[in-house]
Amino acid sequence: MNFELVTENNMDYLRQKSIPFDFENPPCDADDLSNGIHDYVQSVEAFGVSGVQLSFPYRVFGIYIEPNKFAVMFNPQLMLSNEENKVNESEGCLSFPNLFLNINRPKDVLVNYQDTTGKLNTIELTDYYARGFLHELDHLNGVVFIDYVGKLALKMARKKVHKHNKRKGK
Repeated sequence: MNFELVTENNMDYLRQKSIPFDFENPPCDADDLSNGIHDYVQSVEAFGVSGVQLSFPYRVFGIYIEPNKFAVMFNPQLMLSNEENKVNESEGCLSFPNLFLNINRPKDVLVNYQDTTGKLNTIELTDYYARGFLHELDHLNGVVFIDYVGKLALKMARKKVHKHNKRKGK
């Protein structure tokens, strides 16, 4: 499958809520899509990517769920999060190249998702993997990570990107 990364230049598309992936009447072959998402993430050396970021408006994303273990999650849902145990760490996003923001997210989550066969899976994710799940789930709900910071923090982060791009000659 060929994918085109949607960047912040198309915020209307990024802010749309993704529709469920229907296994009874699939919009495409789930295995092909899963392989394509995995190959894309590997090719750009990323942690994960959502369908909407790849011009595919369905509820699907791929992330690492532990070191060297990648999962493509169809119709993922957050079942439980520990809102009292949050961590404020730096996040980036493929749709916002070189932009990094400190985002406060729960450290532990319990999630469920369907695999390529439609089978329901439930797993617990912690730390970096919980953060990645929540980041990609936000994309499926039309939320982008810049929504979590104030205007001043975003302006300062964008200045850093501008300086970085200037040094690189972009």
